Amino acid sequence: MARRTAERYDLTVSNEVNLLNRSRIAWLLILLVVALAQPGIGQKLEDNTNRFGQDFRDFDLSEPDPQACLKACADDEQCRAFTYLKPYGWPGAGPTAHCWLKSAIPAAKNDACCVSGVVRPEKPVQREESAPQQEPQPTGKPGDWKVDLSASGGIAPMRSFLSVTSDGHFRRLRRGSRDTEEGTVPSAAFEKLQAAVRAARLSTWKQSYNRPGDDGCCDRVSTGLSVDVCGADGKWTRYQGHWYSPVEQPADLRAVLAAMNF
Repeated sequence: MARRTAERYDLTVSNEVNLLNRSRIAWLLILLVVALAQPGIGQKLEDNTNRFGQDFRDFDLSEPDPQACLKACADDEQCRAFTYLKPYGWPGAGPTAHCWLKSAIPAAKNDACCVSGVVRPEKPVQREESAPQQEPQPTGKPGDWKVDLSASGGIAPMRSFLSVTSDGHFRRLRRGSRDTEEGTVPSAAFEKLQAAVRAARLSTWKQSYNRPGDDGCCDRVSTGLSVDVCGADGKWTRYQGHWYSPVEQPADLRAVLAAMNF
């Protein structure tokens, strides 16, 4: 009798253990499905990979964890890819990790400085019945314009930008600074810039003025230029270009760049 009781007890314990294990497996599967359903979560990190360019936001990380950079990209619908700079990842970089969020998917390059990843491989698919989305245009009247000049990268991961509008207002972040300054462009500098913008033939400018085969590297500075001009018909013309070490550029483009130096 004692033996049968013991056997029944062992069988009961075994069944309970099996049920517990099955419950744990079920919960793990549920958590995995939920994680994979979220953009970017569960994506494979690309170690020793740098995806340079196409940055729309960058920031220091409080902890050296590429998963934090991945999560920031997953949480931002504009972000399609990211690059995480390791502490001391390249010459001149300090102990603080850095994250770049990207609005497109740049080419992957083997580089021990960084960890990268693609969070949104495809752009959102538009439904057939919905109207085509138009790129948002600046608001304004004929003759208005706006110029944005930015630079990022370099031996130390820093960013700068200067934005000027046709009313003479400017916003600027100087390289190495964390504070944005705003104000009015000095009158002589503004007249020079306005004349350069009005004389610019945007449709003749190229999107890239890099040397052949120059796709940049972790210690290169990427320069971006955007110019919007509202014509007499009220329609806006936009130029967007970038370069690392540019080849010869047209004189009217150089005039705009020179006038932005005030």
